Amino acid sequence: MRILEKSKEEFVNKLKTMNTPLIKINYIEDALKSTIDLAARSYLGDILTDLYIDMKMFDKAARALTNKAGVAMTFKEKSELYSRAGELMAKAQRLEDSESIYVKAMREATEPQQAIIKKAMKNSWLKVADELWTSGRKSTAIIFYERLIKMHLDGNEKPVIKERMLELYKNMRRYSEMKMLQGIWLFSSYIINFAF
Repeated sequence: MRILEKSKEEFVNKLKTMNTPLIKINYIEDALKSTIDLAARSYLGDILTDLYIDMKMFDKAARALTNKAGVAMTFKEKSELYSRAGELMAKAQRLEDSESIYVKAMREATEPQQAIIKKAMKNSWLKVADELWTSGRKSTAIIFYERLIKMHLDGNEKPVIKERMLELYKNMRRYSEMKMLQGIWLFSSYIINFAF
């Protein structure tokens, strides 16, 4: 597609004439590949991210936010963009990519800022895991819970996650993981009781 618009105002007017989100996405993706000014590029990036989120294309939205974070000037802006990108990547159920986005954010942060980013990572993963749990997609939620249980959690979060994991392990007949989660002492007492 040939892009004739160059300024933000021209793009605003052009997008008003388009009917469907997919046509807008295709047009904006082509426009971002062409030579346009910085204000227009920023505007189109924001619109494209919102369209991706509306269309439930969370991984593409996360990539767009990661690219925008790469050129952000302040730490606060970078941190917010990376956190949002990590959350969207988690919503797309791509835990490894989500973690790499958060790690990238932590590399550019100071010690106190790293704690804020770690907390944002924990909260976004917990939110996605809880959404998966309540929607009945428990076998996918276990992936998030396995990562979360290894992190520093608040006092009331760990028992809830542990109970959910035990229930899932039992339903999935993953007894060895269930026993490891319950603790070695419980497993050894089970063996002793079974033997006698």
